[in-house]
Amino acid sequence: MKTKSKRFLSALLTLMLALSLFAAYPMTASALTPAEVLRDTINFFNHGGTGTLSAVYSGEIVTVTGTGAVTGVTNTLELDIVSGVTVVWKADYSGSLGGALIELTGSGTFEAAAGSSLKNGGGDAIFSSGANAKIVVSGGTVSSAAKERSAIFTGGANSEITVSSGALSASAEKGYAIYNGGTGAKITVTGGTLSTTGLNGHAIWNVGSTTTVTVSGGTVKSAYNAIKTEGANSNITVSGSGTVSSTGSSAIYAYSGNSTVNVIGGNVSAALSYAIYNSGGGNFIVNIIGGTVSSAYNTTIRDGGTGVGSSTTVNGGFVFGFNTTITEGEDCLIYVRPAATRTIGGTAVVCAWDKTSGTLTYEAGSQANLTVSPTAAKATWDKEGSQNGIRYENGTNKGFFPVSGVTVNAAEAVEPAAPTNLTATVGATGITLKWTDNSDNETGFVIERKDGSGSWGQMDSVGANITTYKDTNVQAGKTYSYKVAVTTSEGSFGYSNEVTATMGAPTGSTTGDWVNPFTDVKSSDWFYNDVKTACILGLINGKTPTTFAPKDDLTYAEAVKLASCMHQKHTTGSVTLVNSTGSDPWYKSYADYAKTYSIISKDYNWNVPATRSGYMEIFANAIPLDSINTIADGSIPDVPTSHPQAAAIYKLYRAGILQGVNSAHNCSPGSNIQRSEVATILTRMMDEDERVSFSM
Repeated sequence: MKTKSKRFLSALLTLMLALSLFAAYPMTASALTPAEVLRDTINFFNHGGTGTLSAVYSGEIVTVTGTGAVTGVTNTLELDIVSGVTVVWKADYSGSLGGALIELTGSGTFEAAAGSSLKNGGGDAIFSSGANAKIVVSGGTVSSAAKERSAIFTGGANSEITVSSGALSASAEKGYAIYNGGTGAKITVTGGTLSTTGLNGHAIWNVGSTTTVTVSGGTVKSAYNAIKTEGANSNITVSGSGTVSSTGSSAIYAYSGNSTVNVIGGNVSAALSYAIYNSGGGNFIVNIIGGTVSSAYNTTIRDGGTGVGSSTTVNGGFVFGFNTTITEGEDCLIYVRPAATRTIGGTAVVCAWDKTSGTLTYEAGSQANLTVSPTAAKATWDKEGSQNGIRYENGTNKGFFPVSGVTVNAAEAVEPAAPTNLTATVGATGITLKWTDNSDNETGFVIERKDGSGSWGQMDSVGANITTYKDTNVQAGKTYSYKVAVTTSEGSFGYSNEVTATMGAPTGSTTGDWVNPFTDVKSSDWFYNDVKTACILGLINGKTPTTFAPKDDLTYAEAVKLASCMHQKHTTGSVTLVNSTGSDPWYKSYADYAKTYSIISKDYNWNVPATRSGYMEIFANAIPLDSINTIADGSIPDVPTSHPQAAAIYKLYRAGILQGVNSAHNCSPGSNIQRSEVATILTRMMDEDERVSFSM
């Protein structure tokens, strides 16, 4: 017995020791992560309807899908999503329960993604009452069909709702796509659609203070107020391509004090009431910087803020409404209370349409029944494609605003004014035409040419606002006549004056190639081509039939001859001037011509060599010269502005005729000029393509 007792006691002690060790070192199970808890909550949830939800997780993201559509849900799915965890909902999930379809707590993120559907016929689709909630709609649909219920409801402080795609809707009376009751909320719409169709429903209704609503894309629309805020210190901004519209009341209604509405872009519109309206106390600030704000009502913006700091500022964009006045009286287009300020300026266009006049048919370009502000702004009736409406512009702010119910007829075509002052200048490589454009509605110009005594025919055409053309299809010795007609889409209209020009026939030429008659001008000489061109143009000839005398100094008599020939060639297309005969000096005919056409105003010591400044004074008035170089007064080193011929010298430098005798662009005004140099000057004078562009 003792032995058995000892054995029993020993076994008992061993068992007790084992139990004590087990108590000291218990076996532990692994704790579930927040994502795993959410997975299990969803997978084991009894929703009360038909169909199955399936949740899987990867890291901190839980994705929810369904086996087909889950319908007839009768129980609220409660999800506690902690910070850092995201539930991505892709299931088709619907029911008609009086509570919420899904109730959220925690500060994690719930996302309704593409392919999802959350529909509740009896209450809110998504309900969150906790602080720091984050709800994202990136696709699918979220909707409520119950009275006084919302597609998304948030009641906690600092909630964030972001809509980038998809659709949120409420269809019952006093239904809301988004309702926020918490302070410090941020509602951001960058895409998608928020809509309500029931009586007295708002697409966005905010009653929390210090809330920010931003619509930079997508559409927020309602049959009542599109956005209504009752929370103090709220801020609403519409920008980008965002659209906020109401078909039954105001697009934006601030029923609170110290709120701000900014329209930077996008479109804010109301069909039956104010586009922007405030009826609360305190300061109400409206800033229109861009976009379109419109109403089919007499008042488009009504600022009812009672604070002395209330203000409405329109410095850009387009504001439109039905009215006869923009700022006069309580029913004007933009109304503010006496204590508030109203400013219209910048590039804004504010347009009031007096629709009560009865006419709904206008002519394009007309401002009939339109009142426009500020003074710099312009608004006229017009068409764009198949749409009728108003074309507006103020500086860089310009656009087209469609107006339904009106007919805009095309304005009666105005015949464009014909071009004038056509001139033809013969150059080395062709004949350059210039004319004056007198119309502002042309589509282009048609150039017609007649060879000799032949028939007129269209040679070419150029676009609108072009006033020059060079004809290079010419032959030396032939005469050409030109005229220019203005054109529109309706055809050609008035013609310019006619001009005639003759390409100079070269000495000894029978084929159109210049035969050099001068023994002192070699093809290797630097001035060879310029002598050739000047001779072809009929502007210069040799000292004798066989000598050009390139190193001889130019005399004043020769200078006035060249200037007169250039003038006649430019204005008539040919040179008919000849030397005087009899007792008169040979140059008298040229000097008389130069005086008649104001090329010169005095006599020179005709037979002495001309100084560079002297011939420049004569040449500067021979033909019109356009500046192509920017040459500041006083920048030519040896030509101060006090020089007697400074004006003529600077004119020739700026026109690219001269660039100086050295790299410093000195003029050397008191020195003489050789005939070889003059040939180069003549070529540049008569052929714009040969002029030199340079800077100093």
